[in-house]
Amino acid sequence: MCRPWRPCSSEYRVNSPRPWARAFTLIELLVVIVIIAILAALLLPVLSQTRANSRAIDCLNNQKQLGLSIFMYADDYDSFYPTNGDNSWGSPYGGISWDDLISGYDDRPALPQGTNQFNGNTMKAAALSYDLFGYQELYLCASYRKPDELFYGTMRTIPRSYSLSHSGPYGPGFINPSAYKGVSGRDHSRTLHGIGTPESAIVIAEGRNIADNMLGYWKRSVIEPTTWRNYYTTGLATVKANHYGGLRANFLLADGHGEALSFQDTATKSDGSYPAVGPSAFLDTMWDSTK
Repeated sequence: MCRPWRPCSSEYRVNSPRPWARAFTLIELLVVIVIIAILAALLLPVLSQTRANSRAIDCLNNQKQLGLSIFMYADDYDSFYPTNGDNSWGSPYGGISWDDLISGYDDRPALPQGTNQFNGNTMKAAALSYDLFGYQELYLCASYRKPDELFYGTMRTIPRSYSLSHSGPYGPGFINPSAYKGVSGRDHSRTLHGIGTPESAIVIAEGRNIADNMLGYWKRSVIEPTTWRNYYTTGLATVKANHYGGLRANFLLADGHGEALSFQDTATKSDGSYPAVGPSAFLDTMWDSTK
């Protein structure tokens, strides 16, 4: 009922259409959906890249923690880096890898020393057994695919994502100028004080979980620059590195800091030249700890 001070009835007002109460048209809904799809397409790569960068940083932190364990080991053993035993199980350190030696410094139980009638050293016997209890996160980079298992013979063991830089034979009476000049070799290693330029000498490199790159096993415990290149590069372009769009991997340097570098970064000489293949080609690069 309408009156001068009340133009229309309440029923009329209630039933009247209001602009804010009308439904969206199909076109408006489609526009909203398209806008959401565009925003998602813009944000998802950013989120994915952020996650990948987070993994890269986590992997680099693992390297730094391993570096601390190695430096603590060296402090107790006349400044020597841990050695990497060869595959001659009858030799004093045959079959013992660098990660076996730093057990006890890396939050794992220290492997026992002593003799064993079956293989000459209880550390050899204990290494694989100690490493049967599941993944050791310190030795694994989340950017790598984790295989369900690796085997040493019939024994299941744990994959490892890191390797020490390889050193070929050297020493009084046996100087090989073409040998690799990393920090650790089979039955020998360099000292912390024997590194020429610690801020640019590679100690630890990342390596994919390839066959035999496992805790408690000497093989692949050290890595040569040519081997690393063959796994990660073609020519001068890094195509399979683990981080930052496949362009770089993490490396720990002898002064304790870590960097994400391309292979060409690590293998460029001080005069700016890039080496050809072969051990002697990597002298005067970041793989040469004596430069």
